[in-house]
Amino acid sequence: MHLVINSYGATLIRENGLFVIQTEEGKQSFPPDMVKSISISKAARITSDAIILAIHHQVDVLFVSDTGNPEGRVWSVKYGSISNIRRAQLNFLYSPAVIP
Repeated sequence: MHLVINSYGATLIRENGLFVIQTEEGKQSFPPDMVKSISISKAARITSDAIILAIHHQVDVLFVSDTGNPEGRVWSVKYGSISNIRRAQLNFLYSPAVIP
């Protein structure tokens, strides 16, 4: 499931281990293991607790422009992050396992 939060004043929070979207109309909850990504526009808000919940469940968090284009991203610093992948690629490049 992909959460798109683009309504003015909408807020994504963490409540009882769930993602909760709050709007003027009410609340809606989502279990983190069902969410693959979250897109937040500048009209909406997200709490740091919700971001940390996303990181712990490997949910991609994207901050998007008014047109929906990505402006920024949040990801985990644990193994599998971009920096670790790049480091492993560099180590492999200079290893004896490379075929010239």
